[in-house]
Amino acid sequence: MERFIGIIIALLALGIMMTIHELGHFLVGRRLGFKITEFMIFWGPRLWSRVKDGIRYSLRLIPIGAAVSFAGGELSAAEDEDQVITEDDIEYDPHDPGLFINRPKRYRAAVLVAGSAANILSGILIYFFLFLGRGYVIPVIGQVPAGTQAEAAGLLPGARIEMLGGVRVRTDIDAAYADALAPDDAVLAIRVRQPDGSRLETVLEPARKTVRRLGITTDRGQSDIRVLAVESWQNDGSPVFQVDDVILEIGGERVTQESFAEILVKQPEGPFSVLVRRGGEEVGLETVTRRIETLTDRGLVLTRSHDRLGAFPYALRYGWSVITGSLRAIGGLFTGALKPQETLSGPIAIVDMMSTVVAQPGINWGQKFIDLVTLVAIISLSLGFTNLLPIPLLDGNHLLLLAIEAIRGRRLPRRVIQIVSISGVIIIAAIFFYGIYLDVSRIVLRG
Repeated sequence: MERFIGIIIALLALGIMMTIHELGHFLVGRRLGFKITEFMIFWGPRLWSRVKDGIRYSLRLIPIGAAVSFAGGELSAAEDEDQVITEDDIEYDPHDPGLFINRPKRYRAAVLVAGSAANILSGILIYFFLFLGRGYVIPVIGQVPAGTQAEAAGLLPGARIEMLGGVRVRTDIDAAYADALAPDDAVLAIRVRQPDGSRLETVLEPARKTVRRLGITTDRGQSDIRVLAVESWQNDGSPVFQVDDVILEIGGERVTQESFAEILVKQPEGPFSVLVRRGGEEVGLETVTRRIETLTDRGLVLTRSHDRLGAFPYALRYGWSVITGSLRAIGGLFTGALKPQETLSGPIAIVDMMSTVVAQPGINWGQKFIDLVTLVAIISLSLGFTNLLPIPLLDGNHLLLLAIEAIRGRRLPRRVIQIVSISGVIIIAAIFFYGIYLDVSRIVLRG
């Protein structure tokens, strides 16, 4: 039942993000004197509608998407600028100054940008309120764990990271992107400002070491230590952990993300106790570790700040980091640093991620709400950025065509518009179905 509720909430969240996008177009369009015929929320048959000041406002059945209809939006495809154009059985005078094509180019550009701007602004505001309530992680080293690359490089607690792997670091997400794009065995250049104000330029250089592993993957982005995956060799081939277990104690000691590794290494070579929360109940387990040769950790343990005055500026920087990180991820696809299945997500994956957050066992609804809203902020920022890319059918492509029209000094021919539209449908359909293929593959592999 929670999974079903999660899917419904995910669809509504996507619908709200798309509504915010269209609301941006709508508000700027009205402000700049565009003639608007309809503003609709969701798709499908009308559940409710009302006409006010010549605009139909409607709520539709299927909770996906939204749209705003500008009168004369297709007039750019007309060869004869004096011909009467019919849209939805309504005839428009091609010289009507309220028609989309007849508004000044700078106004049309403002309307096209407004949708993405609304998504980006809403994502930043979400982060701002989250940061006010929960604090935020800043790129300042909080501690330097022993035996890590950070310790070997001479980094000190309180050092502010300025550059990592050639990437300027403004937020913790910049550091995360730089680390993710670098292979685990790569030597990573780093520049920090030490606590005494001096700058240190050095490298994080991996070294081989033997460590003890539990055979699980945990979520480092949450306050809880949640199990994301369990290796087949866990507990000498008889795994006792399950996905979504939350580790509470190891060897009778309460653990946190910061103390997890330190407490684990103190356990005996033989069996030791672990307490987990599973499905709302506390379950005691007995397990063993395995010695594995691996690379030393980067050791970049960052600091959480609760400075409320800095929350909004940091939210602005955070939004910018998400957008520039998306650009780096796209670049990583072309260079081969990242694989499509690691980067691209389609609608199924987005709904699955959101519904998984809602369906997490043993987590109170307050924490689920925070996790869901955080995910919405990331998706909203990504949606705003992606829609500005020069891909046919997206706002970014319309902006490109508008720029070409400005350079040419006249409207583009109908044939060009048709070719671009058809190409756009093919490209978007290919990306859409490839995204679905990747989404289904991830779900099947996850089991």
